Amino acid sequence: MALGAGVMSSGLPSKGAARETRLPIVDVHSHALLPVWLAAAAKAQGISSGHVSIAGIPAPEWSVETHLRIMDAHDITASVLSWPRGAGFLRGQPARDLARAMNEEFASIIARHPTRFGAFAVLPFDDMDAAIEEMIYALDVLKLDGVTSTTQVDGVYLGERRYEAWFAEMNRRAATLFVHPTTPKGFECCDIGLNVSIIEYMFDVTRMIANLVVSGTKARFPQVRLIATHAGGTMPFIAARIGVLEPLFGADYRRAGNGLGSHGGSSVLVGPFIDAWLKVYPDDLSGARDALEGFVPHLDDACIGSISEVFDAEPPFTSRGCIAQAWSVAEVLRAWVKTASP
Repeated sequence: MALGAGVMSSGLPSKGAARETRLPIVDVHSHALLPVWLAAAAKAQGISSGHVSIAGIPAPEWSVETHLRIMDAHDITASVLSWPRGAGFLRGQPARDLARAMNEEFASIIARHPTRFGAFAVLPFDDMDAAIEEMIYALDVLKLDGVTSTTQVDGVYLGERRYEAWFAEMNRRAATLFVHPTTPKGFECCDIGLNVSIIEYMFDVTRMIANLVVSGTKARFPQVRLIATHAGGTMPFIAARIGVLEPLFGADYRRAGNGLGSHGGSSVLVGPFIDAWLKVYPDDLSGARDALEGFVPHLDDACIGSISEVFDAEPPFTSRGCIAQAWSVAEVLRAWVKTASP
């Protein structure tokens, strides 16, 4: 990819480097307000570029030179530029044209500063065939580092079937997907006077991750390298709650037959939870193992040597439903092996 080669060749310390040598810092959450986007947004709103606002505040000034100065001031080796909102306010050919213009500008910036910048491609999400076409061009021709999207487009979250073909192509390529929150539909009904970016963005990241998991999309396309911004929103704090309660309350009409919500089995989600934990904390095997310890005494409970379908959400977490779930045992065993000390 565009950025990787440049950073690897210039930023990493050599084998003989001093121990205190810092590893390069790569900022993957780095927005670029390209002039072409500002002009298009202003035109769509019938205002001048200087009056465009973002999340209720005036758009800040941005330039490559200013960005580089900020990077140097904070010892940032490289930045991966993105603008997830991209062409979202346009439809049809204008959306495709804006996405193409932004991606080509990203490529131009990278060409001028190959060791300092990479970029995630903008896609025209009003037309998924066009989005896939633009992704192929951005990755194969422009050599960008991945693609970007918002957590949902017009209220349709990324785990829904509308995006199936796009995820299949990303999965085939093991592409990187950088996802940034946006204003959720119906936000006004629970507005408490805070700017939407303060707390609602965190919740929308959480909704997106939950939607990817319970829809089965994450399991069907495991090679897509997802970057969920803002530390995954509130998901790190409520993942266990979702794992217990989602099977208890059951699937809704959109998730029937996806192999997760339709069959219950809270421990089916233990495996993906441990996978995510070790991606964030790769050296914390003991912490990940602690999340599994509660299953050991349960093996002597309902059906000896097996794991129940669901559990109560409150202590003592009494098991319910089917007393023997083979896939539950398999996921716990897989996670147990993965968390074993070397």
